[in-house]
Amino acid sequence: VSEGATDLGLSVGDSVAMQVIAGDRLDACFNEGVCVHDDAGTVTITGVVRLSDDLEPTPFDGAVFLAPLEFAEARGGDAITTGYITDVFARPGSDPDELVADYSTRVEGGDVRATNDDLAGVRRAAGLQHDGLLIASAILAVAGVLIVGQTLSRFLARRAGDAERLAVLGMTRGQRAGAGWLPGITGAALGAVGTVPLTIALSPLFPRGIARRADPDVGVRADWAVITVGAAATFAIGACLAGGAALIWCRTSARSESTATVSLASRLVQGLRLGPNAAMGSRFALEPGRGSHHTPVAAALGTSMAAVAVVVGAVVVADSLDGLLASGERYGVGWDLQVSAGDRTIEAGEQIAADARTDAVALAVSGELNLATEGSVPAQVFAVGMSSVKGSVEPIILEGRAPIGADEVVLGSNTFEPLGVGIGDAIDVSGPLGEQPMVIVGRTIVPLLGSDSPDVGVVVPLQSMLDLGGLETVGEIDVQPAVFVSLADGVDIEAAGRDIEMMGAARDGPFRPSSVSVLDEVRAIPIYIAVFVATMGALAMLLALVVTSRRRRGDLAAFRALGALPRDAAAAVCWQGLVASLAAVAVGVPAGVVVGRRLWISIAERNNVLAVVEIPWWTVGLTVAAAVV
Repeated sequence: VSEGATDLGLSVGDSVAMQVIAGDRLDACFNEGVCVHDDAGTVTITGVVRLSDDLEPTPFDGAVFLAPLEFAEARGGDAITTGYITDVFARPGSDPDELVADYSTRVEGGDVRATNDDLAGVRRAAGLQHDGLLIASAILAVAGVLIVGQTLSRFLARRAGDAERLAVLGMTRGQRAGAGWLPGITGAALGAVGTVPLTIALSPLFPRGIARRADPDVGVRADWAVITVGAAATFAIGACLAGGAALIWCRTSARSESTATVSLASRLVQGLRLGPNAAMGSRFALEPGRGSHHTPVAAALGTSMAAVAVVVGAVVVADSLDGLLASGERYGVGWDLQVSAGDRTIEAGEQIAADARTDAVALAVSGELNLATEGSVPAQVFAVGMSSVKGSVEPIILEGRAPIGADEVVLGSNTFEPLGVGIGDAIDVSGPLGEQPMVIVGRTIVPLLGSDSPDVGVVVPLQSMLDLGGLETVGEIDVQPAVFVSLADGVDIEAAGRDIEMMGAARDGPFRPSSVSVLDEVRAIPIYIAVFVATMGALAMLLALVVTSRRRRGDLAAFRALGALPRDAAAAVCWQGLVASLAAVAVGVPAGVVVGRRLWISIAERNNVLAVVEIPWWTVGLTVAAAVV
């Protein structure tokens, strides 16, 4: 495998010396640390395969090599421990899930699974990137709509007198609107055409991370159906914006300054009894003006509010994601150490429980059990039996509660639908040694104890697992006993782990599910979105201030004629920015918190992890300060 070859500095054609540990010596090697190797001759490397550990359903360190069965038989003889895998190719049109459900109850001492399950992590990574790109596209589209709308409004506002002259020449309102629409629709057409080569040129950059490593041919791609729809949507949105701006242009230019009424902003300023500088700036920020003095106040405020909301929402999602990655409990690991000791697991569990530094200790073992509702065909699923030795160690519950009786079980999130059951339903749990009716009391994150997914399986009391024969449905090599250890507050986890290893036990984890590792790869996306939108919002605000200063030169001149100093005019513009920023913060911050909270809950629920929302108020405070400044 490429990872192992890289670590060892090997390449195709190299000859290496091999050593082997006979099967009857494995227990002494793993449990006692006494490993006796035999010379196995020299072998030649004929190829290197790409098999990244994050593309595998179970964790491994890359130290894997592939060889014919004869290779192992010649070097281990009867003492070698062998696991066989039979590949079954279904006929076209067959349902792999039905075949798995059928064969799983027939195959004894082994496991039956669909090969598509091996790609679950890759599919999840691709799906997350797909959703992330859609969200980013939606945000960029909204930002683009607001920016283009502002640009068109300002472009036409500077030509307010042109509409009046066209009316004098005899053009109808529809004809004047068509004249104002023409520049916008031209820009929309150019934008739609320009997106096509840009889209194709950017295609080699995606996907990223795990999905990219799984793709054997990352190159230029062009989905013409998607490109056509996207270009058409770009043109349609641009044309609609241009049409709306043109209609407003005609209507605004036809109004007479003498018919203007006192605006809401003016009444608000009078009611607050603001000083001259503040009053002038507040009117600039909230009043659009008329005729040649018209400024797109609504578009500017909408852009600022949306920018603050997006930044705050992205920060909430990013901080919640960081909290998930930092807390094993949120993705199903409710303990500090996961220990294995082979046949000595029970003894090791009792020794660890006697240590005063431990707060809770549980024994666990993996196997498979058959689940069925009344009148249905049993389906064999991955199973974990758990029993507390000290304190209480329970699987993480997403919904419902943990089992407290011998006749209660909890299921993984993706186990409910295939069985057609829900929380509170009765279910028959069976194995080679018997059958027992049980009640489903919750939805859990199945511990990663040799399993491929924390979303599939059942957790039962350890004694029920043994009584039903759940260990006999898998090969002996696949039975993985473990001890889950929760340490007391303040105990050094690394030091405790080293002491446990000195007892002859191995520290195996805890392991992070591939679904969470996928989220780790996209953790930077919310920050990128926040930075981009914050930059666009700042530029939009700066542009609004510059345009207002130019359009309201007459108002500023009148202000100066009344005795205002140059610094008073500058203060009025500063007040304009302050009022616009406060309005954006007042609306954008609560909206961003609500949207970010809802978005993160949706992400957590889709990935079957605890939906804990973290709102970084200090970051939100910095965002508010930056927006105001």
